[in-house]
Amino acid sequence: MGSLLAFCLALLAKESTASATGVITVFLFLFLFLPGWDYRRFVLACAPFWVIVIPYIAFTFITDTDDPTGIIRRMYFLGGHVGQNMWWFLARLAAPFELGQGPHVSIAGHIGAAVLLAAGALVLLRGSMQARFLVLWTGIALTPLALWRPELLLGRFTYQASIPFAVLLALGGAWLAERVRSRLPRAVPAWTPGLALLGIAVAVYGSLTITQNRDRTREGETYRVLVNALRREFPSPAPGSEIVLVDGVWSGPFHALYLEAVADTLYGTGNVRIVNAEPGAPMATEGEKLLKMQFRDGALTRLE
Repeated sequence: MGSLLAFCLALLAKESTASATGVITVFLFLFLFLPGWDYRRFVLACAPFWVIVIPYIAFTFITDTDDPTGIIRRMYFLGGHVGQNMWWFLARLAAPFELGQGPHVSIAGHIGAAVLLAAGALVLLRGSMQARFLVLWTGIALTPLALWRPELLLGRFTYQASIPFAVLLALGGAWLAERVRSRLPRAVPAWTPGLALLGIAVAVYGSLTITQNRDRTREGETYRVLVNALRREFPSPAPGSEIVLVDGVWSGPFHALYLEAVADTLYGTGNVRIVNAEPGAPMATEGEKLLKMQFRDGALTRLE
């Protein structure tokens, strides 16, 4: 009952938690079903989670039509890009030193992804049940985000896999220690390599997460400036108006989506369009419905 309650609370916090249903099912299959081949017990244990998550996913898609961002319809879809994105995620886990957006993989990332894929396959074939569970958990944790449009992906979206992946590194260190035990000084505990690998993983991935989240926080502050300026300068623009942000910082596919959400939230769905003018880009034809704001020194001012 406690795990089911925690699952419900997690769903309320983040939609991609729905993938935890797969993780729970794999766990119950490996540790509850396989030892005794008890079909009834396995199905009854899994059922409550699936009974909750299936309507949750359905209602999430339905209510998305009322969300100004339209994030599900615009960002999630099935296609060949899923495999490409998963490979990019593996590369980010193996070589998490490059900040960026979209599946841009370096040579080191390709090599690292190949090593991780081979190691994961080996673990599934010959590893312990605990290690197999962690490998499958890592894959399931990455799957929901692999459905995103490739150009919208961010490296920090590997965060859901960080827990099982870090534990796998620790297990890898313990496995290595068993094979080099004779070469370790007697005063050095056998678990030291595992602990060292775990510490390195926490330091590397923690630093990456902090850096990227700091950038996202700064972006969030620019939207606070934008919304306050729009409410002050254009509280009730005429339907069909276009607000052009000159010299703005809201460029890229994510920002285009967010600007549309801001316009729909402030002025009603489809009534006003907000666009960011890239430096030197030609703007729309002048007219009474063309409104301009210039971004300078962290503030927006109206252009007449």
